[in-house]
Amino acid sequence: MRRRANGISIASVLVVSILAAASATAEWTDWIGEADANYRYDSNINNAGFGSEELDDSIWRPTARGGRVFQLPGTTRLRASVEIGGEIHHRWSDLDSVQGLGQLALSHKFGLGDAPWGRIFFSGGYETVGDGDRSGYRFGVGAKVGNRFSKRFDAALTYRFTARDGDTGAAVIPLADTDVFDQQFHDFTVEGQLLVTGQLLATAGFEYRHGDLYSNARGKRMLVPGMADVKAVARDTVFGGWSYRLRGDAYTPFVSLNYGIGDHWSIDASYRYRYAESDSLDYENHVAGLTVLYRY
Repeated sequence: MRRRANGISIASVLVVSILAAASATAEWTDWIGEADANYRYDSNINNAGFGSEELDDSIWRPTARGGRVFQLPGTTRLRASVEIGGEIHHRWSDLDSVQGLGQLALSHKFGLGDAPWGRIFFSGGYETVGDGDRSGYRFGVGAKVGNRFSKRFDAALTYRFTARDGDTGAAVIPLADTDVFDQQFHDFTVEGQLLVTGQLLATAGFEYRHGDLYSNARGKRMLVPGMADVKAVARDTVFGGWSYRLRGDAYTPFVSLNYGIGDHWSIDASYRYRYAESDSLDYENHVAGLTVLYRY
């Protein structure tokens, strides 16, 4: 924990230094004001590897962001913001959470008109979950490149590394690691956006994840610990049975439709299918969502 705290202090100093330099050299600045209200349904909220043990849930997630945009010389722009959000679960209230994040993104356009662009980004903060084992620091860093190929179509590639902390759980197997929610993973995403009309935007893409996965088992929990790819196991205080951290891969195609309402509001409907697998365990999720968005 001390090493993590030192890392946060160093990162905070770097962010303050970057913002001070950006303020001094910016050609202009503008405020950021954004808010989202999201509802989603997850068919397998506990990521169960056995169909008979899958549990579903409905989740509400309100989010608000505020910050500044700095237009730097040329075609470079810096965005700094703070995000506060949370989740309210219909069935599993121990998963209710509150999260605070700081976000920093540096974008550059490689020319004029429909020239390609790139972005590097960082986020860090803390999430408090009703179930304390799942609370902890959240960090992400990555890069995104994209290009507009016509007035109606553009595409982008994104890489993101995520690290999250969690508390050590209650041991169920002697000498086995219990840090199920200390996780790290890599996400690679490709997506395309088509402007169908002046107000309707369609998105389709695919995400590949490699790294740590979470899964829950109850009646069949004794079948899992012997698997070679299980890295940690602990008592699951939310769903019952045992929770596991496994090393594996996940594949997620997704689609969405966004409809603009006026200058500031839009509605987004989305669907994601995720198939996750390790050497000897797999599970799937169907996730449907509806989001109301406001952009200042």
